[in-house]
Amino acid sequence: MCRLVAEIPPTSGVITTPDVLIVKLVPDMSMSALIVLGCEILIIVLVNFYIVQQIVGVGIAVVSSTQYLKKRVNTFSALCLSNVNRFP
Repeated sequence: MCRLVAEIPPTSGVITTPDVLIVKLVPDMSMSALIVLGCEILIIVLVNFYIVQQIVGVGIAVVSSTQYLKKRVNTFSALCLSNVNRFP
């Protein structure tokens, strides 16, 4: 963990104070932690599969012009794919 504090005193200037703390995370290898890990991996795989599927679909759409975007579901999917990184 690292923290950098910058203070601005009334006499001008900036005083910085670094604070570095090295911690070792102890893994929790209980059954519930393994189930959560499995679900997280499954979600990552499914999201990556969806993104690749949409990229391939849009690539085919470029070849077949506007046939891909004539269906509302495909248009909605393309909009969702374009907004993936806009929302945290």
